Amino acid sequence: MMTTRIRTLSAALLACGLAFPAAADWSIDGETSALHFLSTKNAQVTEVHKFDSFDGTLSDGGKLNVAVDLSSVNTAIDIRNKRMQEMLFNVTKFAQATFEANLPESMMNLKSGQVVNGKVDGILMLHGKAVPTSFAVKASKVNDDTLTVSPRHQR
Repeated sequence: MMTTRIRTLSAALLACGLAFPAAADWSIDGETSALHFLSTKNAQVTEVHKFDSFDGTLSDGGKLNVAVDLSSVNTAIDIRNKRMQEMLFNVTKFAQATFEANLPESMMNLKSGQVVNGKVDGILMLHGKAVPTSFAVKASKVNDDTLTVSPRHQR
């Protein structure tokens, strides 16, 4: 059962829009970025939730590191937040989830205004387990200072 949860969560943990303002290395802009995940109950009701606290970096070479504070889960219902922290994420033992990947060159070498679709392959660390995870994404170079990466639904 936990394996299913981890895999389900792994697909959702990068379901976010990330803005990376440029510097020597890039960092996630906490003001404009969001990290959402989905939960499904009774096999019929799917709800969107988010994490309020996460950060990350992207090196000029394309190495992506994202860390999520699992205790910052925000479902808009306090008791559900507490239950997810305790029963789903077990934040006393596993306070953080991380995702590490290398962005493809096609995403790193964009010029301002360019958009590219691609795939990001990485490793999600959740509950002390390393889970290989892939995401279809759209990368956009908004300007010289901002790269956005957001999920793209595959058909």
